Amino acid sequence: MKCKRCGLCKEKCPVFLAVLNESVSPRGKGILRNENVLDKIYLLCTMCGGCECKLYDEKEILELREKLIKNGIETRRNKQMVSNIKKHGHPFLEQ
Repeated sequence: MKCKRCGLCKEKCPVFLAVLNESVSPRGKGILRNENVLDKIYLLCTMCGGCECKLYDEKEILELREKLIKNGIETRRNKQMVSNIKKHGHPFLEQ
């Protein structure tokens, strides 16, 4: 409801700039969310706060991630991070 669909958020979203896919931009996530579509894109958000319209807050993103993971939707990177935390006590590979 807060999104004006102007697209200015794309210039500040590190995930969008890396993959150049509208669905991973804050605007794209808002559109998909309004259509009640949950997808792996919620796992990609870095929660950097760059989207000025603040469609999501950190708590909301974390809740969405938890739901997705419970439903078996998880990225390879996320699985690796969880494995590293369990094995080494932090999200990075042992150095």
